[in-house]
Amino acid sequence: MRVAQVTTRFATLFFVCLVPATAIVATSAPTAAAGASWTRQSPQPTGQRLNAVDMVSATQAWAVGEHGAIVHTGDGGATWRQQGSKTTEPLNAVRFIDPLHGLAMGNTSLYTTDGGITWRRGSGALGTVYGVEMSDAQHGFASVGADFIYRTVDGGVTWTRQSMPIVIGRVQFFDPLNGVASGTGVLRTTDGGATWTRVPGATGGPFFIDFDEGWSVSGDSARHTVDGGVTYSTQAVPPGTWANDEHFVDAQHGWAVGAESNIIATTNGGATWVTQRGGVGSGIANRYPLNAVDFTDASRGLAVGNCGTILSTANGGGSWRQRLSGSCTLTSDIAATDANHLWAAQSDGEVLRTVDGGRHWQRVILPTANLNAGYLGAVDFVDNLNGWVVSSAGTVGDQFVFHTTDGGRTWKQQGPQGDPANLFGIDSVDGRTVVAVGYACCVGPQITRSTDGGDTWTVLPSQLSSYGGRFRAVQFATVSTGWIAGDDGALLKTTNGGATWKQQDPLGLYRSGATYLDLSFVDAQTGWIAVSGASLESYLLRTTDGGRTWQKQPVPVPSATRVVAAPGGVVWVGGLGSVAWSADAGATWTVERPAPDAAYDAIAVVGTSVWAGGTDIGEETGGVWRRP
Repeated sequence: MRVAQVTTRFATLFFVCLVPATAIVATSAPTAAAGASWTRQSPQPTGQRLNAVDMVSATQAWAVGEHGAIVHTGDGGATWRQQGSKTTEPLNAVRFIDPLHGLAMGNTSLYTTDGGITWRRGSGALGTVYGVEMSDAQHGFASVGADFIYRTVDGGVTWTRQSMPIVIGRVQFFDPLNGVASGTGVLRTTDGGATWTRVPGATGGPFFIDFDEGWSVSGDSARHTVDGGVTYSTQAVPPGTWANDEHFVDAQHGWAVGAESNIIATTNGGATWVTQRGGVGSGIANRYPLNAVDFTDASRGLAVGNCGTILSTANGGGSWRQRLSGSCTLTSDIAATDANHLWAAQSDGEVLRTVDGGRHWQRVILPTANLNAGYLGAVDFVDNLNGWVVSSAGTVGDQFVFHTTDGGRTWKQQGPQGDPANLFGIDSVDGRTVVAVGYACCVGPQITRSTDGGDTWTVLPSQLSSYGGRFRAVQFATVSTGWIAGDDGALLKTTNGGATWKQQDPLGLYRSGATYLDLSFVDAQTGWIAVSGASLESYLLRTTDGGRTWQKQPVPVPSATRVVAAPGGVVWVGGLGSVAWSADAGATWTVERPAPDAAYDAIAVVGTSVWAGGTDIGEETGGVWRRP
């Protein structure tokens, strides 16, 4: 039972049919959004994989990644903002020589002279750049993993190809004149990169702190050189390190990051390495690899990785703080108990929780590796502490219900008895009675009910003979009266708290090919159903007499999969590319687009505030937006 809000139920998989509604013509044209303002809340600052990070000072830093992502912090990593790159190409490297002048490169080359307020495209660097360095504000070098590098003398405006005698993987400068280039060998320059001299016998591409000393931490091994790469000594690292990047600030202090959010560190030049966080076997919460690390001194550092992960430390890695708000995973449902407390069900077994209306979203990973490739179908809370979430992972044998008693900080698995099922909807009713619905493989639709808060469950008969579809949504309008909707016109009603269910088919849509994707009741009499018809047209059904009769109404958005009824005749729908609302029970509609290109799979309404979640197709991530 929802408290002080109405939320949707998971209706489809992540992507909906792209066929627009054609069979219904609206009685009045939807109006444009008048002054509507939507703010993206999750993920922030980005959900894109981050490939590189550069700290130019203890406060100023930039990170870059996929889909042209550039994010900036001015407070040492505590808060971040996106910067407009005007590209969707992946960016693999970033380097700033001071707070104003910087380069960001990958499948394109960008430069800035105002700290990233504006980024401009350079010319001349072809192919894919994997590393970039600056010796001063005008001179920069880009490596592509070949026997040449690109060089700029005008701050990145233009680039020219410079042949090298070896394959170059990394370029580093210690001051404007002195630097090294390393890969299949090691080169040195003392004239700012105009000419390079090969170090006889040197091999490998370590991270150098001067001409002589450097470290290479790759995979599960570390090597140390004090003669410019001519000879190396092997250093032991913790098992399962699988490092992707390393960084040293001096001859003693270094860090390496890699698989499963692993961070290892040394304070004695690599004589010993210790794990600071993550690593193989550290748990499903560390599923995302870290791709890059940078420090300004022995205390202040940043690490970035997949899914927009940003970690910061101010004590040399003694503790690391997650700076990503939300998640890149896809949002399938949102529940709220008031305007501050909300929860979002995500793919990859993640739940997002917020206690400040979405200004900050904490990502919580459910405690089972089986959800790693699955997604959560629905979430429901009875109050600010007690809630349930169900999984519909799509694999035979999956059947998960999780319960929290601390507002979503921690979760405990509860297992309904019976045939393993994918669960798509749940309603916590009164905190003791909980009903979950879905589909049991090789059996058919499934209703599972608990009357003791989920400690024990009973599988109930569906009352639909020879029905092989799935139940997609369940909602209780009161503690006694509830509804279940599903495939092929399946509609059930209970008046005894879910103990028994009866089929409802007033319009004769059962076995017609129409799919009931979602339903929402504002009270025991007034409710809505979002329908995908047999010919894939979208429309709504509305009842004002407790389901005895239903009226067919046009829907203002393509492929509508979500419907939320609110008091006073207000109703919201979500679908492909837009959301829409009506204040007069669907007589007229206002269509809004929280993001330029997204599919909205979840809506929550609390008073005048609205949250929409789903898939941001344009950004290739999930998303949660708030209005106002």
